[in-house]
Amino acid sequence: ADTMSDAPEVPLTPTRPEAPSSSKEGGNADAAHRTITEADDKHTETSAVTPQQKDTGTAEEVDATDRTDGEDRGDDEEEEEVLRSAEEAESIFMELSRSTPRMIKALEAVQEEVLTDEEKAQRAVARRAKMQEDAKAAMARFESMSEEEKSDPLNQGEMELYSPEALKAREELRDDPAICRLLEKWWSSSRLYDDRDKNAALDHEEYQAFYRRLMRLVDDDEEVEDGGQMSPEEQAQFDADFKADSGDDHAVSKDEYMNSIFQLADQWTGSTDIDEYVDFLSRSYTIVFQDLDEADELQYPDEWKPHLTGKSIQALSGPAADELALELYRAKFTADNIAVDKGDVCPSFGEVSLDYIKSKYGAAGGKRLKQKMKVFAKALANCNATNIGSQESHSDWLWLFSRLVGCYTPSGRIKGIPAAGVSFVCGVLEEIAAMSMKTHLKLPSSCQTPEMKSMKAGKNSTMVGYVGLPMAEKWLGSIFARLKLNGTSSADMKMKDCVFDVLRHSTHTYEEATGAAGGDHTVDKMTTAADLFILVANLWCATLGDTAEAAREAAKAKAG
Repeated sequence: ADTMSDAPEVPLTPTRPEAPSSSKEGGNADAAHRTITEADDKHTETSAVTPQQKDTGTAEEVDATDRTDGEDRGDDEEEEEVLRSAEEAESIFMELSRSTPRMIKALEAVQEEVLTDEEKAQRAVARRAKMQEDAKAAMARFESMSEEEKSDPLNQGEMELYSPEALKAREELRDDPAICRLLEKWWSSSRLYDDRDKNAALDHEEYQAFYRRLMRLVDDDEEVEDGGQMSPEEQAQFDADFKADSGDDHAVSKDEYMNSIFQLADQWTGSTDIDEYVDFLSRSYTIVFQDLDEADELQYPDEWKPHLTGKSIQALSGPAADELALELYRAKFTADNIAVDKGDVCPSFGEVSLDYIKSKYGAAGGKRLKQKMKVFAKALANCNATNIGSQESHSDWLWLFSRLVGCYTPSGRIKGIPAAGVSFVCGVLEEIAAMSMKTHLKLPSSCQTPEMKSMKAGKNSTMVGYVGLPMAEKWLGSIFARLKLNGTSSADMKMKDCVFDVLRHSTHTYEEATGAAGGDHTVDKMTTAADLFILVANLWCATLGDTAEAAREAAKAKAG
């Protein structure tokens, strides 16, 4: 079987002291940079080392200084201002993983594993209490009806939904993964558009903004626009709903919000059939959020904008866009190494990608270049659309590329990754490809990921292949060391366990991956290069991400 000793001796990414830049991706990332290099202060100032020149060995050989230890810290005082707390990092890592279709199942499994039996029981009790409360209200409404109204088949049918058998079926529906994912989608959008103070809860004013759009479900023509006045009856109904949904703290939390949306589905569906619930939650989401989502258009790097004039109806096909993105990742890695060798500032990914596409499709301003840029940009926009919800229709390579190249949306739903993170993440792709190549030497040639089958260039195949789990685990340990995430507190260990558990739950056996039994191979479990690449990007963003941007802005303000 694949063993720990099979892991390649992977080198560190280049040491890259970065100078100030005015580009969106660039900027003075020195503070963040100090948290991701393994070199000491003197080495950082005097040398530029490429992955091919420096081999620091495995995770066990890396000098892992506990970030909570006050001895021999040097510039680590600035690290404390950059590194997030373990609790916040774990939360952001999980949120980023949840937005990646291929990792959703792994994350769901991890979330269930970390809950104790007592916590699961408390969750079930809270949900059951909400349903029973709704049932009592429905019974009270029914009892207040006239005999003629009670005999109405519609009212009779509603009462059947509150029988003990129906309530049990609805409890099971509330835990169904498809339902949970749609409720997560509702909450994510409400938190993005309605949670103005970003405290992960909706107060009276914020919930009312959401409620106004929710009224479209009743009659779109009578919607109360944001800032408009509700009628006295509408205001009274909203106040009652807010009181019921928010509880004693006068704020609607994530769980309370999701329970209220599930209750809405309960009231608008005529059975306990899961397909009916999924259909209602999907269609009603579009009615409530579509205008906000459509206005939240993907923005592209500044370097691209002169070549994106006019609209493109057609998008570059999925496989072709994936392969172009992989070539651009490699171009960025190469450009960074060249810059480091010369002692120059690493170019922005937007600049590198434009130069590469120019070299393939014509000089600046050419029609062919504009056409290629526009169809590629359209593919990125499609990939980041909110209606993408399944692994089959989503390209994780393009989703991650969008963030690395500096794309973003006005709402912050898509955020560009800072320059230090771009160089770090692109710098590990060749390491992942090396592990994939080693893994595939132990697998039948017919064992390929779906992405491998669509690659035209053989050199790109290993960048999207399988990686044996023990090898991947050992390598991930070295990533933690490079990021100096070596704390030993219970929160630090819990965060690390979460990341490793997501990795383990994203693995497959040979039989699961190929659908074929047996086969001549020595790999027990394997993940994919795409999973590793995205996992590392999410880990960097969770631990450093926005804090690196904040450090740059603070430095600029201080200099000004």
